[in-house]
Amino acid sequence: MLYSDNMQWRTAEPSRWVLALLLVVHDWLMRRDVQRIQELSEITRRICPHLSLFFAYRDLGPEEGGLPHAEVLIFRPGPDRWHMELNDDDVAGAEIPALVADLRQTPETYFYTTYANLDGDRHQVFIHRVDQMEKGEPSHPIGYYGFGIPTRVLAEDYFPVLLKKHLARLASTDGRMLESTPVAAIFDETGKPISGSGKVVPGAFAAREHLDRQSGVLPGWSIQAGFSDRALGRYARAQFLRGLGVTLTVTAVMVVAIIFIGMAAAREMRLSRAKSEFVANVSHELKTPLSLIRGFAETLHLNRLASPLDREEYFRIIETEILRLSMMIDKILEFSKIEVGIKSYHREMTDVAALADETLSHFTYELEKGGFTVERRYEEPHPLVPVDPQALTQALLNLLSNAVKYSDEQRYIGVKVASSNGHVEVSVSDKGIGVARSEQARIFEKFYRIGSGALAKTKGTGLGLTLVKNFAEANGGRVRVTSAPARGSTFTIVLPTATRDDMSD
Repeated sequence: MLYSDNMQWRTAEPSRWVLALLLVVHDWLMRRDVQRIQELSEITRRICPHLSLFFAYRDLGPEEGGLPHAEVLIFRPGPDRWHMELNDDDVAGAEIPALVADLRQTPETYFYTTYANLDGDRHQVFIHRVDQMEKGEPSHPIGYYGFGIPTRVLAEDYFPVLLKKHLARLASTDGRMLESTPVAAIFDETGKPISGSGKVVPGAFAAREHLDRQSGVLPGWSIQAGFSDRALGRYARAQFLRGLGVTLTVTAVMVVAIIFIGMAAAREMRLSRAKSEFVANVSHELKTPLSLIRGFAETLHLNRLASPLDREEYFRIIETEILRLSMMIDKILEFSKIEVGIKSYHREMTDVAALADETLSHFTYELEKGGFTVERRYEEPHPLVPVDPQALTQALLNLLSNAVKYSDEQRYIGVKVASSNGHVEVSVSDKGIGVARSEQARIFEKFYRIGSGALAKTKGTGLGLTLVKNFAEANGGRVRVTSAPARGSTFTIVLPTATRDDMSD
């Protein structure tokens, strides 16, 4: 074979290898080495399996009757896969000289591509000019090698497979398949469709590429591809809607983020305002009892009261204000401990009813002076609860102080201790101005005070109910409120009853 006979060329310089190969191939034609020419035809078939014939044109002398005197060797594909056979009586042999005569019009060209009707079928023909090259002498043509590929074979066998293989890439965009199948077609130099992947629809081809743009193969032929129906329009709309959806989603996220930032800023502003109000109210709440204590103490010190009853009254007022001042300070201290996380409770078995009655006694003077009716309802026997008694006293003082502070014309205070469903409920009721349902969830927030109505006019720290809720939850219970405007309020601390372990301890 050609390559096995010339293995030494592989180690030579590339330009010398090519030159040596051309010299040998040209020599085969000049010497009419049919066996070597047949090997060359079989190599060509391996490179281009769709060829229908291979020919070697030998120039034998001057023209006769307008055509050069020549010999044409025609090789046709044999029954074996790559075998080529010499066909002495091939009808194409009479057509090759006329084809070569046309090529002689461009003597400067070594490689030709053209169309020709061979065997009654249209072929794409590739022809290479063979020159005799002798040292010191100008080269001159001695013949031609060439092969032909039927355009029908390309249309029926080659291009359909090629289109099917590569159209799948066109059918996907960003890895997503379009809804419509792409179509493509091969057109010859006259614009006639030769092969197609489907029905050729006018206007369906958005892309066009010339097949001979680089190699000169199939001059004038083109491949055109696109989508039938309105797939690209649908895809564009889908992309637009997808982009619109992403834009709207991002916008929505930004709006939600702005809302949350606004809510957080508003909350911080409310908290800051509540802290400022807290400082102002605490200053007022501290100043009022201190002023009263100082005034009554000076009066007593100067001995300006002659009646023992008046002096007793002044002492009770001072005692009440001291209790009020003490409660205020205790609230602030308790809250600061809760905020820094160092608040602790020391539980012990406690008679809740007795403790509630003792707490009420601290308000005796204020309740009598305010004209309050006090109702006590304690379950017998008194229930015991594992709780911090000092913290429970503080919680009850806060509830009683609020009941007195927010009572209106109906001066009533009710204290109830009763068991219910495994819990002990301690309730403080009044018939005061009440709390609207919309505000009931927020009154337990720190520093929160209702901003309108009669409740807003009453001074306070905004910490009392916060401390009550913290105490109840820290002791395994909860606090609830039942209230309505102008109908009073009932605040109930619900605590778990004692277990056997609590009783044994």
